[in-house]
Amino acid sequence: MVDTTTVENVPQWAVPYFVNRCASGMDAEDIRLATEFENKLLEDGLRLIAPIDGTENEFCHCPAFGLAGDTVDFEAEVLKKDCKEES
Repeated sequence: MVDTTTVENVPQWAVPYFVNRCASGMDAEDIRLATEFENKLLEDGLRLIAPIDGTENEFCHCPAFGLAGDTVDFEAEVLKKDCKEES
């Protein structure tokens, strides 16, 4: 069984990038922001899985990254840490 958690307020414009690695319509700054966010999640032991249906927010003043705008919550896998790292 996979342990999961919720990552809230991911910008809607980044969903295709996280789901399908589709950067169409994203500029270099958008890609940088999304990549940095994803790398930070990985450092924290999380990997985005999929957006959660019904969690769309038409306008969020405090998205997970980037400027205010439409967001969605994501389900994220809690990655197991290696026993050696915990010591």
